[in-house]
Amino acid sequence: MTRSGADKKPAEFGGYNLSRYLHDVEADGLAATWERICRHLVRCGESKFLCLRNFGQLYEAGLALRDKGQKKRSGQYYTPDDVAELMARELLPLPGTNLCDVACGTGRLILGCLDQMGEEKARELLTEGCVWLYDSDQTALAICRSSIRYRYGDACAEAVHTVAGDFLSRRAALPDDCKVIANPPYAKYAELGKDWTRTNVQRRIREYYTAFMEKILSRSRSSVLLTPYSFISGKRFYPLRKVLDRFGGAIYSFDNVPAMIFRGHKHGVFNSNVNNSVRAAITVTAEGEKRGYRVSPLIRFKNAERARLLTCEALGTFLPPSRQRITPKEPMYRKCFPALEELYGRWLQRAEGHTLSELFAGRKAPKRWELFMPNTCRYYTAASLSRLSRTGQVALSFKEPGALPYAYCLFNSSFAYWYWRMFDGGIIYQRLLLRKIPSLYHRLTDDDRRFFAETTQEMAASAERFKITKKNVGLQESIRFPRRYRDRINARIIAILGLDLDCRLLDLVHSNMALKISVTGDE
Repeated sequence: MTRSGADKKPAEFGGYNLSRYLHDVEADGLAATWERICRHLVRCGESKFLCLRNFGQLYEAGLALRDKGQKKRSGQYYTPDDVAELMARELLPLPGTNLCDVACGTGRLILGCLDQMGEEKARELLTEGCVWLYDSDQTALAICRSSIRYRYGDACAEAVHTVAGDFLSRRAALPDDCKVIANPPYAKYAELGKDWTRTNVQRRIREYYTAFMEKILSRSRSSVLLTPYSFISGKRFYPLRKVLDRFGGAIYSFDNVPAMIFRGHKHGVFNSNVNNSVRAAITVTAEGEKRGYRVSPLIRFKNAERARLLTCEALGTFLPPSRQRITPKEPMYRKCFPALEELYGRWLQRAEGHTLSELFAGRKAPKRWELFMPNTCRYYTAASLSRLSRTGQVALSFKEPGALPYAYCLFNSSFAYWYWRMFDGGIIYQRLLLRKIPSLYHRLTDDDRRFFAETTQEMAASAERFKITKKNVGLQESIRFPRRYRDRINARIIAILGLDLDCRLLDLVHSNMALKISVTGDE
């Protein structure tokens, strides 16, 4: 019969496994189970199962077992080891004497920073009282401190400052001259805390991670923050972007297909998606930087590339030289490949402020010239002259017949898809974003109009041959045209822009690999 509670001896952890751990959490509670594990760690060291690298996932599994609803409300998700190491490498050269881990959880980020320093420097920083840990979860804080005790000894652990409670409270202050590393909670809140310093970001956005970002940015010399990427361009996150605009640095954004930053099982989920599939961003800010941000494209990568990609040197190649500032005319950060910056700049210049919205007919206008576009896109966008058999599609009516072939070709080119990747890239192509696509319609010559009309006629005549269907959520019909059409249209649009560029440069936006162009199977 398995003993539980205070009777459990350290030696019994020799054969410990996940099922025994979950049994202990159910029988004795999360805090008591981890008190014993931490005591065993300090006395006996790590084992294959009970090792520091597993603590984040184990604790997350325990939280979900104890109370799925509480875990969802708290938004606690562990940081993968390689991401923690990358963030540590980004943070350590930045200014700030005091090292703070906000929402530290079980300590993967702070341990990563100390590891990167080397033992001698880590011990010096710890004994000087320059390490600060913040979390609302006292058990997680205890695990983090026990891990430091195991690695560096009692004296180092006792010198660590721990701040338990709500980080957004006025009472939770960051020390002077500090740099911050953080993976803030990903959860919404319904009401503002009574002792928060009320801000526009808190009132309008109501996301913990954005409120954490605001406080960290405003009260630290530098920071490296792992968050969802939605703040980069989402409309409701504009107040946070205005705060970000006071500072400078870099933003790396990551897609969640085909691989994802938050790899691993998502414990305690309420739906069929059992993976941590958040589209994430790593934001780096530093005192003394020029204002504005160098923003990467939405990076799509395969698991085989992961180790090579997650280095400061590799990721740095995705950052354009120019810095973006937030203005009323440019209220969002664009996620653009450095190699495509010139093309995008020329597209905006030649559009002269014209957008597709000018070509659309009003809702009450007769639907004479109409096309349909699936509103979900993974590797490309497509357009059809007939309604598709699917639940999600955008129907667009045009004011004049000549506008329809231009839009049809634009949606079947790389340009509409590229625009979505720069300013969204999530799941749905919103009608509002479609309306904002820069338009070159006013620049078309008679020869251009003939080109778009003839290309539309040719593609529409063969569309039935290229229809594809998926049955993941009912029948979802789309069209996957051969890439020769996309290349032909891309080349024409580039010519209209007056640039001498190879149209295959746009393969960058369709590729499912980060470090090597790999066009998806639509040949």
